[in-house]
Amino acid sequence: MSKKFKYSLESLLNKRTLDLSAIVFDEMQANSAVIMIENEILKIDNEVKAIESAIRDSMQQGHAIDPREHHRVMVFRSTLADKSKLYVEHLEKAKQIQQTIHDKMLNARKEVRVLEKDRSNKQDNHKYTIEKLEQNKSDELWLVTRDSKTIGSVIETANEGD
Repeated sequence: MSKKFKYSLESLLNKRTLDLSAIVFDEMQANSAVIMIENEILKIDNEVKAIESAIRDSMQQGHAIDPREHHRVMVFRSTLADKSKLYVEHLEKAKQIQQTIHDKMLNARKEVRVLEKDRSNKQDNHKYTIEKLEQNKSDELWLVTRDSKTIGSVIETANEGD
């Protein structure tokens, strides 16, 4: 038996580890996409609120609002609101993708941990087996040495008696 430990599934472990790294990168990109979309929605919502606030303030102060300008502002506001709804739909899809990637990452981490634990167990078993074989050799050597001393003393005793 070779004294050097070689894990038979090392290439699979390496592949799973690389896969995990790629999935972690994908998750970071998915997280960034979700944050970016959330920021866009917030920005659009703030623009809509600013338009609504400006119209409200203008009306409260008694300023006359040109109907054509009011119509243009309301169309712009409506366009922003539609854009916000579209981003909300994108956000839902991005969160679904993010969750799918996250689940994949958890499974990949589990697979890597299982393989690492298996490698560790097999390495410990290999070490124990090597130690046991070395102990057996040492025990055999001790017995052979003891027996040869015993045989030597028996032969000496027999030779003295002759």
